[in-house]
Amino acid sequence: MKFVIIIISLFLFICNCRSIEYRLIETNSRSDLKKIRLGLTNYYLKLSDTFELTQVQGKEGQIGYDIIPKDTSSSMFGFIEIDLGQRLRNRIGDWGTLKEKVQSKLLNHQAVWKIYQTETGYYVAETLIKNISSEVSSKKINEIDSLISIITTLSIN
Repeated sequence: MKFVIIIISLFLFICNCRSIEYRLIETNSRSDLKKIRLGLTNYYLKLSDTFELTQVQGKEGQIGYDIIPKDTSSSMFGFIEIDLGQRLRNRIGDWGTLKEKVQSKLLNHQAVWKIYQTETGYYVAETLIKNISSEVSSKKINEIDSLISIITTLSIN
């Protein structure tokens, strides 16, 4: 009987230790993207002409960047914050119902994005890598993937 319990315990331990594979979102590699510097930082993002980047600043000097489509009818929105201390946005970590976790490369690290569906039907995804936090939202789930693929173009020089 002890042998059976040991075998079952070992099996459960091994199953819990394996790495989890999430759906991979590739970096946007379109040829029409332009490299744009994020303010006075050493960070750069590649954007198409269909988006604009605006800088937002908090009271304590926090710096964030909104990624907004030029098409005003679009519900897409992206945000990147370079954390220099106090956060610009409150990270509550619970936007609604967790729908999926996906992965991407972000600044040469594996980033896991949590995608939520809010009570209003919007989709919100967020991740945190070192001092960079990112958030995207849209009414359409496929646009979440597009926004994540844009944020994965973030680089540092």
